[in-house]
Amino acid sequence: MELRAVLELLRALDRSEPVIIQTDSAYVIGVFTQWLEAWRRKGMRTSRNARIKNRDLIEAIAQELDGRQVRFEKVPGHAGHRLNELANGKAQHWARLAARELSERAKTDTRSSDAR
Repeated sequence: MELRAVLELLRALDRSEPVIIQTDSAYVIGVFTQWLEAWRRKGMRTSRNARIKNRDLIEAIAQELDGRQVRFEKVPGHAGHRLNELANGKAQHWARLAARELSERAKTDTRSSDAR
C-alpha cells in the first residue's frame, strides 16, 4: 500500500516542485535511498538472490523520482503523527472500498456463470 501511495503522490505533483515524502515505512525509504541500485546491478534481485517483490511499482516510482528533488523522512507509525494518521485512515478507507468492489464483482461473475 505504501509503494502505491508514493507513486500516486509523485504522479499528482508537478515534477519541478521539491517533494518531502514522509512515511513510517523503513522499507520504502530503504528501497529508494539504499537498495535499488544494488538490486538493479543484480538483475532486480536481493542480496539473497530472491526476486524483488512489487518490482513494477518500484520501477515506476524510480522513473517518477528521476530528475526530481525528493527527500524521504521517517515518521513514527501509529504514534499520533497527524499526517501519517490521516494517510493511514485514507488508505484503509480506499482498501475497504476496493475489497467491497472486488467482492461484488466476484458475486456478479458467479451469478453470470451460473446462468449459463
